[in-house]
Amino acid sequence: MALYHFSVKVISRGSRNTVSAMAYRSGCKLYDEQTGQSFDQRSKDVEHVELALPNDAPAWAVDVQRLMTEDRQKGVQAFCEIVESAEKRVDARIWREFEFALHRELTKEQNMALAREFVEDQLCALGMAAQLNFHFDKEEKTGDENHHCHVLVTTRRLDEDGMNQKKEEEWNKKELLLDLRVQWQEYSNFHLKLNGHDVRVDHRSHKDRGIEIEPQPKMGKGVLEMERRANPENKPDSFVTDKAQAFHDTQLRNLYRIMRRPDVVLDIVSKHHSTFMWADVQKLLHRYVDELPLFQKLESKLKNSNELMLLKSDSEDQSIYTTRSMLKAERSLIENADALGKEKSHGVQSSSIDPAMEKANRELKKFGGLSSDQVTAIHHLVDEGQLKCVVGIAGAGKTTALGVCHDIWKAEGYSVYGLAPTGKAAQNLETKSLETKSLEQSGIPSSTLHKFLKDFKEGRCQYNSKSVLVLDEAGMVDMERFEQLLGAVKQLGVKLIVVGDGAQLQPVEAGPAFRLVTTRLGKVELNTVVRQKQEWQREATVLFGKQHTQAAIQKYVDKGHVHIVEETLPTLHEALDRGDREGVLKLYEVSSRTSSLIYREMMRDINKTNPEGDSYALTKQHQDFGRYLEWKSIQKSSAAQILKEGETYRPLMEARALDPLRLANLFVDKKQNKAAQGQQALDLLKKCGLDELVELKK
Repeated sequence: MALYHFSVKVISRGSRNTVSAMAYRSGCKLYDEQTGQSFDQRSKDVEHVELALPNDAPAWAVDVQRLMTEDRQKGVQAFCEIVESAEKRVDARIWREFEFALHRELTKEQNMALAREFVEDQLCALGMAAQLNFHFDKEEKTGDENHHCHVLVTTRRLDEDGMNQKKEEEWNKKELLLDLRVQWQEYSNFHLKLNGHDVRVDHRSHKDRGIEIEPQPKMGKGVLEMERRANPENKPDSFVTDKAQAFHDTQLRNLYRIMRRPDVVLDIVSKHHSTFMWADVQKLLHRYVDELPLFQKLESKLKNSNELMLLKSDSEDQSIYTTRSMLKAERSLIENADALGKEKSHGVQSSSIDPAMEKANRELKKFGGLSSDQVTAIHHLVDEGQLKCVVGIAGAGKTTALGVCHDIWKAEGYSVYGLAPTGKAAQNLETKSLETKSLEQSGIPSSTLHKFLKDFKEGRCQYNSKSVLVLDEAGMVDMERFEQLLGAVKQLGVKLIVVGDGAQLQPVEAGPAFRLVTTRLGKVELNTVVRQKQEWQREATVLFGKQHTQAAIQKYVDKGHVHIVEETLPTLHEALDRGDREGVLKLYEVSSRTSSLIYREMMRDINKTNPEGDSYALTKQHQDFGRYLEWKSIQKSSAAQILKEGETYRPLMEARALDPLRLANLFVDKKQNKAAQGQQALDLLKKCGLDELVELKK
């Protein structure tokens, strides 16, 4: 599963040789001119090294960047010499290092793209030069993967002749470093979602998230192997390592917490999903409870909990649930939004609206001026009311409309500020402008929503009734933060503009807050595409916005703009004949993803056309049901082969972070209740020698 790790430290001459530290992180042989020593770390397996620079970087830095791309050794040596030569003190702070964990779910290329985007947006944008060193380590003895990135940034800005004379003290502020921790979470979750992974990371502790469960310490494969050899009969309380003892103690304390208050399981599930199925509850409960009788007893208590609410019953065990706490939070959010929407404040005069509209139409004359949707949106947003919502598909001109509103509010004496759930979106909002050069200065100074809420909580907000806040990418904001935002808006007396695209990424945590607010208050919609100039491109964009993906892509196919590259996937027999176990695992992974995707899309189609019908029966009539069965058959046959040679496949599965329970669940008796199915799956894994991977997953 995806892990969150993000640490910051200073590398100074007072504590170590800084050239040696750079050599280790980059996997190079470097010479230290200060001491005359050489440090050879070329045996260190470093996957990739690159230099990221600010947009205004001088020519010499661009040359070093190019040199590092062509010859890592020479490029790192050149960069190191320039940075080191700027420092004269024997205890000088040379580098600041950001070290963060990369995610197993992403490929090497995807992880590098994630890290690169984060560094360029959050560090280089401040003026830092940053060297990214990617380590995809793997422990030889245990097979444990440790994918991470060391980012070494300068403590001075870059000048035309080298490094600036003064160190940047602003980069040392604790607030900046704390915000960067949050931003790494946001960027990670964005890229995990973007690449089709339904997992999330959170920088907050369980305590800060309101979760009573104690985080369990990590226990790797090496520790498990030592414990298995020392205690082959798996006797309780017979541990030979401190890690195993600590893991057991934490597991026991968490078990007692659940036994004392089973509803804590529902609290954790609802933190990530506003609605959920019973399988989600069982999966979480199984993480902490191994014994079948106790599992069944706690499951029974949860089913009878007053906190649990059934939203939709389904005979195929696909019932939908929520919690009373979640419904209460949604009701509170709607009431607060309703009250803010009815406030008769922050109105503007028509004498300010007309000149701004005329100016925009003049500047956008070659594009046909403002669209009718944009005109309607502008009037709606500047009208009376403390909360206004605008929804639009990509390319419909939301940014342009906001630019005109910005001019109107400025003419009325309002100050406009932007908020966004991620640093990337905040920067986009700040640098966005209308489509003409003379209007490029209409950018809105922006920050992240997390920073705003933190400042408000600590009493450091300077906003008042003459302030307008614009929340961009509102669809990515979860219920808890949205409610906190509305509370802050009410107390400060500011006006809030909520901007989003309902079809874009959903919130990281529970609750489609944006949808609830727009449903209650109403919204103005921008559906006329102005970004694309050709009619068929506009039609395709509208179809994408309505989530009619197949029809949208067909538009591009018809125009010859889609080129399909065949990916050859071996059959199971071909992989076995070659002894290609990696190929068997790849076949299982691809078939699992594909069959799940087809099934999800079939259910989505069925729920749209016949929400009250028998879902299981209707799937058999779907046009893609045959393809689903084909991929499901491949998944099951490859899984059977993996289980047949469990001991052989175990290290390969661990390296890929594959969940063994998903394989075993393909072969359990579905007529049993869920607890019995779970036990049967575990028994099967024990026979195959894969049960230890279940413990690693925990």
